[in-house]
Amino acid sequence: MRKMEESIQKICAYTEYRQTLAQRGPEHAIKFTWETSLKKHMALLETVLN
Repeated sequence: MRKMEESIQKICAYTEYRQTLAQRGPEHAIKFTWETSLKKHMALLETVLN
């Protein structure tokens, strides 16, 4: 929990860092597709059910 608090404080305190994250956001979001999500969920379910 401490890491999350530190990350939020850093985002709030540093405008330049916040802007960098905002610019990289769409680029990072491309990595998350329905297909990838489905595969990861199926793998998790198989692990839990076996």
